[in-house]
Amino acid sequence: MCAERSSRRTALCLILLFAIVPAGCTSQPVERTGPDLWVIQGGWLANVLYHEPRIAGDLFLKDPSVVLGAVPGRSFPMRSFAYASYRHFSHTVEGSPYFVRGFTSVLYDPEGWDATPLGERQHPGNAIRSFAALGHREGMTVIVTPHHNLTSVPGAECTTEPGESQRDAFLRCDLMGAAAKHADIVETQAQELQTVPDDYRAFVEASAAQARAANPDVRVIAGLSASNDVTPAQLFAAWASVRDLVDGYYLSIQDNAHAPIALAFLRLVDPAPGTSPAEP
Repeated sequence: MCAERSSRRTALCLILLFAIVPAGCTSQPVERTGPDLWVIQGGWLANVLYHEPRIAGDLFLKDPSVVLGAVPGRSFPMRSFAYASYRHFSHTVEGSPYFVRGFTSVLYDPEGWDATPLGERQHPGNAIRSFAALGHREGMTVIVTPHHNLTSVPGAECTTEPGESQRDAFLRCDLMGAAAKHADIVETQAQELQTVPDDYRAFVEASAAQARAANPDVRVIAGLSASNDVTPAQLFAAWASVRDLVDGYYLSIQDNAHAPIALAFLRLVDPAPGTSPAEP
């Protein structure tokens, strides 16, 4: 499990502030107008709201952006939830249907961690298909964020070969395509490459191409993380390197110590009116 995504263990609920039109409802691929879809955890959105309310409004408090978890001090209604397990999701829907009543979306985050049951880690394509079918049955937009460490799960149907990296195996196994076939939004978790923009772009480009080959209507977002050994300028360079490739970004923040990095990055992305915009 990657450190920058470890908060998903303790904050798996998400709030979708505005409904996202599910892909697959049109006969033609969606028109892409640029990366306007942001995903951020509610606790970190509260931090942005406190320090930079204008940026919060510009990027996160508008359609079609997604907020993960409750926003402390705010009364946004629960509209969605995130699961690392299809089994948990199905048990919720069948056993506690009141819990998901009114939800507009659901997120599935299968990774090589204990939160995802072994059977789902070994057969992620089947689990994604089942998860998406249940979410769509309930009228929800389905978001899937498969991690490349699924290719190192013992007994998995497609794993790394000798001398092969997890990311190379992830592409060879077409896990993004498997997710995009059934999801409305998919994330490519490229954040480990964010300090090298060329490598970051190459992985995002390859995984996004696989996703759209499987489903031309799918929306693709790229992972970014305010974490150890990254500067605001490096995050901005990674962000800028794929603007023409993605529909948005998932911004994670490792902990409180790294929140200032995220804020400085966001100020580069959305500079104050009257100032010169930052250059990639």
